[in-house]
Amino acid sequence: MPFIDSSFNKDKFEVEGKKVLLTFGLLSPSKGIETALQALPAVLEKHPDVVYIILGRTHPHVLKSDGEAY
Repeated sequence: MPFIDSSFNKDKFEVEGKKVLLTFGLLSPSKGIETALQALPAVLEKHPDVVYIILGRTHPHVLKSDGEAY
């Protein structure tokens, strides 16, 4: 994929000027999202300009066993 300036996407998601943490792809409990969410308050104390974006959809195996409960 060609390089695209990160400012382009930051503007698109209205997070320009922020530090962005991003989780993307197929989402499931093994992705570590809960761990990131638990750590976020401590991160924000030192870095109040951080935003955490979760972008993706539920993993098909999780959908099959649990539906959209996750």
